Amino acid sequence: MKRVSISFAVILTASLVAAMLVETSCEQSSPACQVGRGDFAALYNLKDGDENDSICHSLIGDVLGMHTYYNETSNGWPDYENAIFAIKPENIGVAISLGEDFDLTDENEDHKPWSVGDFDRSYPDSNDLCTVSDLNPAELTLDDHIQPDTDSETDTDGDDDDDDTIVVPAYTMSYEWSNVSVLVSTAYTGTQVKADLTYSFKGGVRDEDTNEIEEIECEAEYEVWAVMPAHDCTKRNMSGAALDEDGNPTSESGKPPVGDEERCKPEANPDEGISTGSGISPDFPVECHPILLLCVLTEEPPSIN
Repeated sequence: MKRVSISFAVILTASLVAAMLVETSCEQSSPACQVGRGDFAALYNLKDGDENDSICHSLIGDVLGMHTYYNETSNGWPDYENAIFAIKPENIGVAISLGEDFDLTDENEDHKPWSVGDFDRSYPDSNDLCTVSDLNPAELTLDDHIQPDTDSETDTDGDDDDDDTIVVPAYTMSYEWSNVSVLVSTAYTGTQVKADLTYSFKGGVRDEDTNEIEEIECEAEYEVWAVMPAHDCTKRNMSGAALDEDGNPTSESGKPPVGDEERCKPEANPDEGISTGSGISPDFPVECHPILLLCVLTEEPPSIN
């Protein structure tokens, strides 16, 4: 009788352990707060004012580089529960590269071309969102400089030759991010981001018609929707050449390229010269933006089909 009791106890214990294993194997813990590492296609939605109010109000979108960084724990391992969010607009990166062509750099050591901030919590909330409340502004100041005039229709010195130059005015641009929220779940690990952006500009702007420089100072606020990866949706032929609205290569017609919705789909289409899919989750509502020529979200994040 005693032997039977022991056997029953062993069987019962084994059954309970098996049941626990089955139950826990069906549950997957949420990943820690993080953002996808790479480029995001960002759509800028103007909050107030009109796009014609100033150059600050005319932004459409950008490619945003984002990354997650970690401090080290006392034993030298990454501290995954206390992650750091980082974001850098491509627009600033391009401006820095252009400045370097003329030996220009930002002399203000306090200016950073990227913004960083701690995630507010270690793990997503009940809505699968991780937030970042406090980030430093991304700022860039470049002095004025002289560069060759690439516009053949403009004769800046009146001598009808091709040695014309133009003065590029000094300016400061600033990106201030707030209310950042990142979609983080077992299915989507930081590939959608929503944020508020205050963009400001101070400096000279050249009038394309009169060639005169006007000093301006402006500021505009945007709601930003971003999705990873940033995927080009320019319509192309089988050779990869960008096409215009008539289906002709832009290199021959001189017309601007157009977008192709097929390139925002997750699957490849070799018959159309699309060798790979977009890399964007098929669960995300996206479309090809006709100006940015990037696949962007059509709904406010977090948005799932």
